[in-house]
Amino acid sequence: RKEAQEAAAKAEARRAAEKLEEEKSQRKNQRKLLAHKAKQVESFIQQRSRDTDGLRPAVHNKLLDLYPRVKRLSLALYNQFEHPDSTEVGGPDWEEVKEIYAEARELTGMIVMTEDGPL
Repeated sequence: RKEAQEAAAKAEARRAAEKLEEEKSQRKNQRKLLAHKAKQVESFIQQRSRDTDGLRPAVHNKLLDLYPRVKRLSLALYNQFEHPDSTEVGGPDWEEVKEIYAEARELTGMIVMTEDGPL
């Protein structure tokens, strides 16, 4: 009887550890996805900044202003994927990347296409 209780306790502890590990894995996968998307936004803005054909100077200058911000955020999101310092996924950095991407889309009239469709 005592052995059965110990076995049940061990099984419960194992299930709790597996659940915790699953949640950790899901957060890591989500962080990886956000870091990848942020890098795509960074590359998009960089590419459009380099290709000035058809860009008004004001639009070009705005893209040049956005690029360092998105580069910093992209790096921060990648660092969170590699070495998370909390259980939060994305947070204010990801929200800012989304705002920058929306602004870049509005400025250029273009979107980032991925294998899965629009970003």
